[in-house]
Amino acid sequence: MPLSFYLFAAADMKSNIKRFFRHPMLLGVTLWSGTHLLANGDLAAILLFGSFCAFSLFGIFSANMRGAAKQEKVYPFTRDAVTVLASLVAYGIFVLYIHPHLIGAPII
Repeated sequence: MPLSFYLFAAADMKSNIKRFFRHPMLLGVTLWSGTHLLANGDLAAILLFGSFCAFSLFGIFSANMRGAAKQEKVYPFTRDAVTVLASLVAYGIFVLYIHPHLIGAPII
């Protein structure tokens, strides 16, 4: 899940992740929904997370068919470090405070 948070955050921040992946946000949604689909096996989870996973995979395929290109600009390493730090802080806050109250299922 921290990787999913990083990919989701890096999609809109100026970092080098777009040089390696064309669609980091959709890849993050795919990882998020796939891990939740494996962790929760009931029908509601299959419908919810399965539809998110299918939607993001279709989005990646569709954008690639339209000619999406990887980023060519190279940013300094400090931008990547800030992106990693911001996503880890956001993940920690979400795990400790938001997920138990919003979803009703504590992670820890």
